[in-house]
Amino acid sequence: MKILFSVLLAIFLFNSALAQENHTSHQHKDITHRVNEDHDQGHDATLELNTKLQVSDHEHKPNDKHEHEDTHEITLSETQVSMANIRLLQLKEESIKEKLLVPGEVIVNAHRTSSIVSRVNAQLLKQHVQLGEQVQAQQVLLTLSSLEMAAAQADLLSANIELQQVTELGSAIVSNKRYSQASINYQRALSKVVAFGMHSREIEQLLKNNTASLANGEFQLVAAQNGIVITMDFIIGQMVSPGHEMIRITDESKLWVEARLPSSHRSFLNIGAATEVTIRQEKYLGSIVQIQHQLDAITRTQPIIAEIDNSAHRLHPGQFVNVSIETERSLSGIIVPIEAVLRNSQGRWQVYVKDSNGRFAAKEVDLIKQIGQQVLISGVAPNQHVAAEGAFFIQSELAKSAFDVHNH
Repeated sequence: MKILFSVLLAIFLFNSALAQENHTSHQHKDITHRVNEDHDQGHDATLELNTKLQVSDHEHKPNDKHEHEDTHEITLSETQVSMANIRLLQLKEESIKEKLLVPGEVIVNAHRTSSIVSRVNAQLLKQHVQLGEQVQAQQVLLTLSSLEMAAAQADLLSANIELQQVTELGSAIVSNKRYSQASINYQRALSKVVAFGMHSREIEQLLKNNTASLANGEFQLVAAQNGIVITMDFIIGQMVSPGHEMIRITDESKLWVEARLPSSHRSFLNIGAATEVTIRQEKYLGSIVQIQHQLDAITRTQPIIAEIDNSAHRLHPGQFVNVSIETERSLSGIIVPIEAVLRNSQGRWQVYVKDSNGRFAAKEVDLIKQIGQQVLISGVAPNQHVAAEGAFFIQSELAKSAFDVHNH
């Protein structure tokens, strides 16, 4: 029995192993078949993708030989030239004085400015003008009161009465010495009230009435010039000391502009050199009136003063401006307006030259020096015609034509 059981067990194990081997082989064949199918499908997809890419490349392949060419010239009609305000300039060799462009500040013209101060200790009683008001010479500005002025006014009245008495008595009664002394006393008292700041109109009225009640110490300060009140430093009722500036008046029709230059430029500047001041695209002409010899202790620059015409009263002290100063040094070469020179797509400078057939072509140039609103250039020959105004329009039209070529 044991032998029979061992034989049956061996047969069973053999059959089981054989079945397992067949099942594994079948799975392997199935997997291999599916892998081959996937590979074939991937190959087909790859072929399809490559085919699409080739078609896409073929569709986007440039057929126009001008596709990647830049347009550098253009023909404009006379109507376009006129409407765009294109102005032509025939190039020629010329000489121009070099200009320095520096920042500056508008300041008051010290020669057209006056300061209103009290010459004695006094109290401010009344204000007759406002800050920013246009005033005229001899116009009353302030009323003050002073004990020193009251004493001086009393002395003047006394001296005036004495002088009138000796004058009426005449030389037959009054000695020359007494008359002379009375005259001296009167002149001394008069000079004192004038020195203290009393105006001639007030003095005349005081002497005309010749009453002690008018010697109350009140007096008025008047404008010494026509101009604008630009500063005020007081309050009503305050005591002011001699020399304290209460009002400043300046004539703004001629203002100063202060600029600071490197000391190395001093040899190229002279008094009277032409200047041009620019602010907010507005220009004001003037000339140098002062060249200071002492350098600034901090910046080591040399201050200069230019006087400019401001009759329109559009400039005011404290504004910052750009100052163009004409020097004695000259430059020679091809000179064009600054607006005639533009940058191209590569960042290089160019002008637009017009040929005999009416075509405008871009010509690269080098900028040597900017001289105010003009530039000294090289790279173009004399006698050619360039667009001095309207160059931006030509550049725009060239860009449009290039776009149209690339996009058909």
